[in-house]
Amino acid sequence: MAASVSLSRFAGDLRMANRATGTIQSYVSSARRFEEFAGIELADASQESVRRWVDHLRSQAVGASRLGQHYAALKFLYARTLGQPDKVAWITIPKAKAHLPSILGRPEIQRLLDGFTTAKYRMFFTLIYATGLRITEATRTMLCSMQSWAWAVLMPCSPRPAGSTAGSPLRMVWTLTR
Repeated sequence: MAASVSLSRFAGDLRMANRATGTIQSYVSSARRFEEFAGIELADASQESVRRWVDHLRSQAVGASRLGQHYAALKFLYARTLGQPDKVAWITIPKAKAHLPSILGRPEIQRLLDGFTTAKYRMFFTLIYATGLRITEATRTMLCSMQSWAWAVLMPCSPRPAGSTAGSPLRMVWTLTR
């Protein structure tokens, strides 16, 4: 099928909106697929045609981010290029499900820490694990920051915003209960 006038205008509008080249290619490809699915010019497609296309996309094995790209392409096409925002006003961009991180158990942590053959690195990563410090914070930790009598590690706070007087210059990062 030859490129329709609507697709040409769509690509031009995306370039004028400073969209990335990959985004333009993805959006135009999505619009082309919709045009092939509907079998008519994009400007002539009804809201019902758009609904059928969205239902078709939902029935495919497509992830939330790719589905969101299809929807964003439709919204840009109809709202900005064709000036028909009512045809896509009902579309909401899906959110990708946040996956919980894997949490290691004690035996796995022990095996991980046992894997460090150098005492210096083993102690460093044990400190990071026990305190929850970021690597940059841990590398700035000095022996004077560790107060063994209090079973605590004290770290300088990150810089406060200008005009802020709240908070102490030190924060207690880790306290070991006896």
